[in-house]
Amino acid sequence: MYVTYPDVAVTVAVTSAVAEAVENARVIGLVDNDGTWLDTVTPSAARLVSRRALLAEPATLELDPRRLLAAEIVADAARWPGDVPGALGRVRRGAPQTAALEEQDASVRAAVQAVAENAEKILAAGGVRLEQRGWAADPVVLLAPHQLAAVERALASALGVAGADTDREARLRRLELAARLPVLAARAGWTPTSAEGSVPVLTTEDLQQLAVLAHGGYQVVSRATDNATESVNFGREWAELSEVDQRSNIAQVADIPVKLATLGLTWRPAELPTVVAFTPDQVDWLAEIEHRRWAYFQYRNGRPGHEWNVPWSELGVRQEYDRSAVRLIPALLASVGLEIVPLG
Repeated sequence: MYVTYPDVAVTVAVTSAVAEAVENARVIGLVDNDGTWLDTVTPSAARLVSRRALLAEPATLELDPRRLLAAEIVADAARWPGDVPGALGRVRRGAPQTAALEEQDASVRAAVQAVAENAEKILAAGGVRLEQRGWAADPVVLLAPHQLAAVERALASALGVAGADTDREARLRRLELAARLPVLAARAGWTPTSAEGSVPVLTTEDLQQLAVLAHGGYQVVSRATDNATESVNFGREWAELSEVDQRSNIAQVADIPVKLATLGLTWRPAELPTVVAFTPDQVDWLAEIEHRRWAYFQYRNGRPGHEWNVPWSELGVRQEYDRSAVRLIPALLASVGLEIVPLG
């Protein structure tokens, strides 16, 4: 971990605190002159480095956004359970939720590098431009369903997947990767911006609003099932939820574009949005992938042993929680002025 603040004294204090608090972390504080602050950090896992020295290191000079993106892609793939192959194939893991590109099979390395080398072209298909600058007023992090569909097609092309590929599970995996690609590119040093100069359709404020409404929908189905999951969150208002549970709700609504794209649907602005209804088959498919998405979130956030982190077929009446969540999607979007329409 790297720590840096405008106030060097804060950098020194935080570097020491993080090294003490995070097990197995190697923490580097960036300061103007490391000699001035010599011996001011006590944990052995912490050290201070001057910015000038860091930027002059050969390893730093060799850094390239595409190389960094390749590392981010394979590391991100390792943070998902390995029960089903991802868009890149099965990733070899080191320690839990970690993976390195050089440790992967040749097929996985080739897939990762194909995505990283063509990232600008892949995201451009969805109207996103990657710029090598450090900041933008409205960076693109959430793609609309039609953007995701376009990026997924570009991903398939980069990965050498035939255009007639109709495997629904494989396409879902590519859509999931397409949804994460702007964030991974940002971690690699790019700034994703809209090629058209427009702001994202769903803002951070929209996601927060929809997450609160989604929690209300969860409370409704909890009452209808006599709190079948036996969760304490049933009786808690939004402000009373833990940070992880709030983020879980936000992640749920942020996944709506993936769910619509996998059905061949998108959204558009409307003054009086029409609230459509999914078919029973669509509800069951979306509910099953919503349960898996929720289970992945628990896995990545330190809850791999959650009692309801079980296969969909074993949930029984609790499947209704996921069905209720996806039935609510059209009404959630309507609340922020969007209606669901077919792609194209």
